[in-house]
Amino acid sequence: MKVCTVAPAFNRHGGVPYVARNIVDELDDRGIENWVITDRERESDVSPELSDDVEIRTIKRTDRLFPLNILAFAVRALPTLSKLDDTHEFDLIHMHGNYIMLPVLADLLGKVDAPLIETAHGTYLNEIRSFRDYPSFDQKWKYCTGVYLDHLIQKYGSRFADHVHTVAERSVPELAEMGIDPDRVVAIPNGVGLAEFDQETPAEDVRASYGLEDATVAVSVGSAIPRKGVHTLVEATPMLREHDPNAHVVHVGGHGHAGYADYLKDRIAELGVADAVTLTGRVPREELLGWFETADVAVSAAFSEGCPINVLEAAASGSTVVATDVAGAPDVLGEHGIYTEPGDPEDLADAIAEGFETDTGAALRRRIEEQFTWEHIVDRLFERFEEWSR
Repeated sequence: MKVCTVAPAFNRHGGVPYVARNIVDELDDRGIENWVITDRERESDVSPELSDDVEIRTIKRTDRLFPLNILAFAVRALPTLSKLDDTHEFDLIHMHGNYIMLPVLADLLGKVDAPLIETAHGTYLNEIRSFRDYPSFDQKWKYCTGVYLDHLIQKYGSRFADHVHTVAERSVPELAEMGIDPDRVVAIPNGVGLAEFDQETPAEDVRASYGLEDATVAVSVGSAIPRKGVHTLVEATPMLREHDPNAHVVHVGGHGHAGYADYLKDRIAELGVADAVTLTGRVPREELLGWFETADVAVSAAFSEGCPINVLEAAASGSTVVATDVAGAPDVLGEHGIYTEPGDPEDLADAIAEGFETDTGAALRRRIEEQFTWEHIVDRLFERFEEWSR
């Protein structure tokens, strides 16, 4: 089988590229021939490392305003995709994120013949419904507009996909609400690689470097954007301290929006919890793994998700996990998760306090080993690829 993957930031860290890269890696292990079309963004420590058999074509993406930059990328990459399909006669084209625009454009212009398979990483519907619940911050309108435009790209682009793979069971009816025939949709969750969670990490050093040796630590991981609910976590901190005076909240992740980052810093000061909240910013992968290992509780306070990588990684690390009851989190955690409602600081504080007194980490690790390794996930996805290929 010959597969062409089209994905944004394939050579960088992040949710969508992480998923796309791991799928390609597993397909390569099965002897599938892989080509990848992506942009030129690159980081040195991205994983997994791919074999030389995977051919990656990078196309420059301009700095134009979103979504014009995505359209420009599609136009620029169109000859590459068309030539590759003519030469290799792909059995399918696997498209991710807003780069769906490239294969859809190629299909509309008759430049490719292969079936189009989309992985829908999330629908944005829950986030759009939560816009009014987000706090006011500088250029909130710009953030919300970008989310809505991403939603529109998926809503209308998905209609051209021959089949849609979504990463959460709850996304199936959401896609139907967007006009996507449920008969064309299959739900298969994301996976996680266990090897790096079985290696030694600098967990004790991580705590010590932030002066948290004696703290009860709740760790949240992900880009600091409104969808991740970092503001809810900040608002929950005073109530969490009532449960446990030694409680400390740590959010690990880069600042995805400057106005929102400024809001978080100001709100932490207003609430008087600067000694109870740490925003690390972006950290090396090794430190992130150390935070998972050292956490007393891992937290996902998201308003909207697909199948959250941070929840999968927390479970793989053997952490007790508190998560909002949205999208794919219940698929991953099952009865071993502690659930809370998005945007409710009091409920979140109570759930984290419960997590401090609960140890479900071993059960969650077993669940990951049995159901959510990338090998298990791509076994299921590959069965569909064989069914859908030309």
